[in-house]
Amino acid sequence: MNLPLLCAIIEYHRKETTTTTMTKIDDLLARLNPKTAEAFRKASELETEFLSTPSLGINMAIGGLRYGAIHTIWGSRSSGKSMFCLGLAKEAQANGKTVAWVDAEKNFDKAWARRHGVDTEEMIISHTTSMTSTANNAVDLVRNGVDLLVIDSMSVLLPQSYFDDGEMKDLEKTNQIGTFAKNFGSMMNMLNDLNKHTCIVVISQVRNKFHQYGASKTLMGGEAAEFMNSTIIKMWAPLTDKETIKGKITNGDLILERAVGRPVNWTIDKARGPGMNQYGTYDMYFAGDNVGIDLTGEVTDFGVEYGVIKKGGAWYSVGDEKFQGRPAFVKWLRQNPDIQEKLYLEILEKSA
Repeated sequence: MNLPLLCAIIEYHRKETTTTTMTKIDDLLARLNPKTAEAFRKASELETEFLSTPSLGINMAIGGLRYGAIHTIWGSRSSGKSMFCLGLAKEAQANGKTVAWVDAEKNFDKAWARRHGVDTEEMIISHTTSMTSTANNAVDLVRNGVDLLVIDSMSVLLPQSYFDDGEMKDLEKTNQIGTFAKNFGSMMNMLNDLNKHTCIVVISQVRNKFHQYGASKTLMGGEAAEFMNSTIIKMWAPLTDKETIKGKITNGDLILERAVGRPVNWTIDKARGPGMNQYGTYDMYFAGDNVGIDLTGEVTDFGVEYGVIKKGGAWYSVGDEKFQGRPAFVKWLRQNPDIQEKLYLEILEKSA
């Protein structure tokens, strides 16, 4: 048998097999009611996009935060929840995405945001505290294609029981049990139904949940808040002086030693995908030259763990570059972002 004929026969059988496989699903779609068929598509055509977080460890655990889903960041005070979200905004803008921020706490500082690399000229912000207004605004933003929406935070949003025709009620008329959870749950349901490609991130503080076995820590918003989330990340920071990271800050001719950061423990409380119950730690800096999540420190530690960075005794090395002590290596890595990016990608590949 000549080679061209053999190739033709193989190609014919390949097409026949492919056609038979495709026909089953195509026939099914053809038999469906047209409206039903419009609501379905092949799973192979589904495209999923993720927003990288400022933490390498969290990205390794869950791949980032998915666009088209709702996520909650919650935890103890001063654990850097808003700082984490500023890192999300920076990353989204770096990828050409649009960012909206609901500053219900009225604590947004544009100078502080710029120190985290956020372009405040390309961010829109609202100081709405009414849950109804927040829900309506969020629905409008989602419908019009905003890419990242941060709500900071759910804990200070006021339910409808506080208002009458848009005006604030007297204090004694605002007490309605369960209104907050009911309104917030409705808002989450609305956004979940409408959302197709927006990464919605809600910040929450800690509340005590009392039950027959005692008390436990939980986020605000009731059961609906937890159920509608694709991802829930808990952050916990020790506030003792022993855990504080000290550093040197220059003030004119003076060199002062001050608290510049603290370690933050994180846990993936919920993940609709990989990463459930994963946990880790990173350093967070709130003063000094490098504020934010210490990505360079994470690259250094995970690099050693996965063999991307060589460590012998106190010496760290990459290629021909060799440094004594972690601080010296981290300093060099900060000054070489291209090398850090290369190591970052190598670690992600090895940890996949």
